[in-house]
Amino acid sequence: MPTNSPTTRQTRRRLPLALAFLTLLGAVVLAPLPSFAATPVSRIDDVALTLTPADTGAGAGASARSGLSTPTTAPPVAAAADPVTPEGRTTLTKQAGRLTTSTSGIAPFSLIGLSIRTPEASTALIRVHNAAGWGEWQPVELDSADAPDAGSAEAVRAEAVTRGIPVSAPIWVGPSDGYEVNAPAGSTDASVHLAREQVKRTRVDGNQAGAVTAPDLGRPAIMARSAWQARRPVQAPALNPTLRLAVVHHSVTANAYAPADVPGILRSIQAYHIDSRGWNDIAYNFAVDKYGTVWEARGGGVTNAVEGGHALGGNFESTGVVTLGDFTSFAPPQVMVNAIGSLIGWKLYIHGSDPSATVQYKLGPGTKYPNGANLKLPTIIGHRDIGATGCPGDLLYAHLDEIRTIARTTYANLRGSPGLWPDVVTGTNADGRLEQFAVGNDQRIWHAWQNFDGSWSAWSPLSGRVSGRLAVGRNADGRLEVFAAGVPNGLWHVWQVAPNGGWSGGSDLGGNWSTTVGVAVATNTDGRQEVFVVGDHYGIWHIAQTTRNGNWGAFGALGGSLPSNASIVAGSNTDGRLEVFTIGDAGDLIHAWQVAPNSGWSGVVSLGGSLAGGLSIIRNADGRLEIFGRAASGGLVHLWQGRPNGGWSGFVGLGGSPAVDAGTAVAVNADGRLEIFTTGTDGSVWHGWQTAVNGSWSGVWSLGGRGAGTPGAARGSDGRLRVVAIDPTAPTRAQISTQLAQNGGWSAWGFIG
Repeated sequence: MPTNSPTTRQTRRRLPLALAFLTLLGAVVLAPLPSFAATPVSRIDDVALTLTPADTGAGAGASARSGLSTPTTAPPVAAAADPVTPEGRTTLTKQAGRLTTSTSGIAPFSLIGLSIRTPEASTALIRVHNAAGWGEWQPVELDSADAPDAGSAEAVRAEAVTRGIPVSAPIWVGPSDGYEVNAPAGSTDASVHLAREQVKRTRVDGNQAGAVTAPDLGRPAIMARSAWQARRPVQAPALNPTLRLAVVHHSVTANAYAPADVPGILRSIQAYHIDSRGWNDIAYNFAVDKYGTVWEARGGGVTNAVEGGHALGGNFESTGVVTLGDFTSFAPPQVMVNAIGSLIGWKLYIHGSDPSATVQYKLGPGTKYPNGANLKLPTIIGHRDIGATGCPGDLLYAHLDEIRTIARTTYANLRGSPGLWPDVVTGTNADGRLEQFAVGNDQRIWHAWQNFDGSWSAWSPLSGRVSGRLAVGRNADGRLEVFAAGVPNGLWHVWQVAPNGGWSGGSDLGGNWSTTVGVAVATNTDGRQEVFVVGDHYGIWHIAQTTRNGNWGAFGALGGSLPSNASIVAGSNTDGRLEVFTIGDAGDLIHAWQVAPNSGWSGVVSLGGSLAGGLSIIRNADGRLEIFGRAASGGLVHLWQGRPNGGWSGFVGLGGSPAVDAGTAVAVNADGRLEIFTTGTDGSVWHGWQTAVNGSWSGVWSLGGRGAGTPGAARGSDGRLRVVAIDPTAPTRAQISTQLAQNGGWSAWGFIG
């Protein structure tokens, strides 16, 4: 076995997002060459302000909104003798209990924020200068309700960046060339933070899916991060086990913006959150503009339970939706309200949470409630419901019941509409007939099977309410058994009551797993099935039958530090020892193995790599295991045992352009050559094959058809391969293509269902 030391990392769950090239075990990962483009990039310029206590003067004051009088004179203008800083001329004027600093004629900026220590219960104010003159004063919000949860790695980084100085929420002001700050006496450590745009030649990620994530399973059109030229996160985002709460926010930025302004607004907010507040990425998971367009905000994938930094003490298992604008005294457009409700209804649906339900939610420190308060909350709330803030503004908060109604309708329509989720898994009955399995829109397991004449049945439902990825195993007596993450938790399984026959009602094997979790199954040499899942404490867990064809034991931990939705596969070595593989926090491939057949397990060991998901496993004709996956930089990669039961090669690229959510399926031709299948960024099914038994590989080529997610593939009793994929444009049936002859070419696409 490999000599790598078991991993001892104890980090949070991470979604792997890593470098395109990496040297691993003497081999080089082959990945597509990166492309570059001229891209607008927001940067933050920090300007330190020197403040002195005020002692005279009536002062210019501020607007009625801040409780002070409106300025009656123009702001001070710097005298010729004043020093000229990189930001222009700055003048400090003493006022009664206040201190102002102003500057104008500087390089244009579009967003401003303030870092400052102020006396308790005191308010700092800010206004900007643009082509129309000086604008209105705005109070600076120094509350910390928008923040990563205390104790998280992101919060630790934020403390280091800010040095503990309170930082305001950002204020989008549009093109401006000056600012004035009005601070109370006794304020210290003041700096302004200005967001400016510049065009840079930057790398375009090879695995980006384009500007819009296409609607799928009722998914609203979502503008991808690439559409607003988002920066990469500082650290890979943490993934939570599931999603139970949706929190609505407003950005407290200007309401007067055009559609073309939105990418720049998002870039500047992200830059401010990363550079001025020290966060890993923009705080919110999604943004909705006043035109009803939905934007992917924080990285990590719109279908994953990505932990945000939007609600201090309430980020775990919640999603943050920010509306762009200030809805304190401005009513949100109806199209915005509709978009929020539809988005949240879909997002809660895919994670198995009912928007009409309530949840028991335990708050962390930093909310308006005591640390550890366990509240009964609606699944959709405004930020003010848990945070000491006015967010999302009175006039948007008044629409929360309407948003809940829209979300409930969306959720009900999704569950009630016919259709299949886009991941297919194929099982082989004892008599050789193939059987396909997928999750339906109603979150039940659905299946279709080959008839004896080779035709296919219609799709029909089995029991349970499930999510995530299915796995299918076969008992020692030939009965198929299917496993999936249950909703809201547990591990659901359903089995044939006789070989080639009907199905049981199923049962729950227990546990507390993510609703997006991967499941794998393999069979011990004594005939007992063993199931593997990523779960509690971010590690690999397993459970095995106590006897052949029999009942199940208890879950045990194998260890590791993994994303909660990590792809996981398991296989059997030629000596009978099982081996399990998944993707670690750093995007590396990790594995563990039985130390003897039917026996105990090794520790978890890293094989390196830079993977994004889509794992599959198979055994070559000579007995060597081979693993396939989707590289973080795009393209398919594989690695293999150097000899049966032995150590592993480095990663080698196979090419192709798999979709960002694509999985892989691999099958064995009649002559022993392996063939791999995936779905591509063009929406078709792709495949590649060994050019000789146990040998090298062809390129990866389109097989046509339409597919999304993970196809299913297997060899039938006639020796010909079949590949099945769900057409996202017609999800009530699956497409199928069959080899015209053993080891040969492929038929036109037909349909199941």
